[in-house]
Amino acid sequence: MAWKLFDRKDAPKAKPPAEPPPPQGGPSPGCLVCGAGLAAVNAAPAGPAPCALCGASGAVAERCTAGHAVCEACLAGPGAAVVERTCAASEEHDPVALALRLLRHPRLSLGPGDHDLLVPAVLVAAWSNVRGEGAARAARVRQARVRSEPPVPSGRALARGQGAAAGAGTFVAVVAVAAGGAADGALVDRMVARARFIIGEGDDTLCVRRNALVAVLAAARFARDGLGAELPARGLACERAGKNPSCVGAGCPFNR
Repeated sequence: MAWKLFDRKDAPKAKPPAEPPPPQGGPSPGCLVCGAGLAAVNAAPAGPAPCALCGASGAVAERCTAGHAVCEACLAGPGAAVVERTCAASEEHDPVALALRLLRHPRLSLGPGDHDLLVPAVLVAAWSNVRGEGAARAARVRQARVRSEPPVPSGRALARGQGAAAGAGTFVAVVAVAAGGAADGALVDRMVARARFIIGEGDDTLCVRRNALVAVLAAARFARDGLGAELPARGLACERAGKNPSCVGAGCPFNR
């Protein structure tokens, strides 16, 4: 469990790299759903198939050996559009699992925009599913995307996790409106401050993947303690551990 991060008092501080690391996209390690190897697109079964990410039925752009098919829009579309399509269709209850699925995508660099949207989108989708409100999921994810624009400026502020923390605040604002009220500014500010504090507690604050996952976990705990909803978020292993310049190895709670 990565909840240990929330209780760390005196975490050792690793020396950060002199410059922020490059975007953490790159080639997909395999299937965007399960990570399995890819099969030839024209392999059986042939013809249209439901996309494992957005659910739309159509021509297959990528298929894995386990049978998951991905459509062209989800494979080659802009990162923010892929996040919205996937979260709007997902029935996943665990926002961390949904985030890790999206982080396999080669288009998702976690730059400005992608970073700010990933956190609230997976949280809003999981929130809607846990509460049995799947019919409202797509509209809420769309609201999260609208609230996430314009993105936090790139550079030092983003590298320190402010985009991820802001995304956690966007989640709280969206669910407050969904509950029939207005976005509670004080509640949103508490969420953002909590996420920024926890992100800063670690010794790997330049890893934007880690920042996004920590913000999701922080928001899940906030939802449980302050919003009356249990999001079954689990600290799953990072699939990019050791592959990025800012990775601190065993110092990260997602490095297993």
